[in-house]
Amino acid sequence: RLGYNYFTGPLFRPLSANLRGIRLASNDFEFDVSIVLEELSSLEVVDLQTNNIKGTIPSTIGSLSNLKLLNLDNNELSGSLPSSIGDLPIISDMRLSQNHLTGLVPTEVGMLSLLYLLSIGENHFHGTLPSTLGRLTNIEYFIVRGNELTGTIPTELGNWKQATVLDMTGNDFQGSVPTEICSLWSRKLNALRLDCAIECSCCNVNDIGQC
Repeated sequence: RLGYNYFTGPLFRPLSANLRGIRLASNDFEFDVSIVLEELSSLEVVDLQTNNIKGTIPSTIGSLSNLKLLNLDNNELSGSLPSSIGDLPIISDMRLSQNHLTGLVPTEVGMLSLLYLLSIGENHFHGTLPSTLGRLTNIEYFIVRGNELTGTIPTELGNWKQATVLDMTGNDFQGSVPTEICSLWSRKLNALRLDCAIECSCCNVNDIGQC
């Protein structure tokens, strides 16, 4: 672990192909993310948040069958999420916020059945949220704030019986909050954050953005 230091420059190489974890958070490394995601096939943990990492997430990411945690928050990543993101069978924690990612949220994300945290906020994702997200029945934290998402909030999100925090502010959603999501208040939900353009009969006043 070399996180939370002042290391700069490119990633030191060569890296062992048998490396199971790489934790370099909060430094100032500058390299292409493919160096890690394409060359290190045995990874279980990737924590590279808050660096200066560039490039696109490669389609080969789906071959990281042992990956449990992927934290690339607060970097300079661009491009779209490949559909192969849905081929990570045991990932439970995925954090891609504060980058420059674009495109649609892949329907294949709904295949990540063990995911409890999905954070893709403060990027440039557009289009609608896929209804397949309703399959993420272990989700506890869902953060998509600060994107360019449109359409209505899928009723299928009401399947998230473990949900604690849903943050969808700073998008262009329309319509109203489905009753299926409102019913989550009687379970574990304690924060449902939305913009004021969304009609919500079950929201706390502090959860609704300023109009």
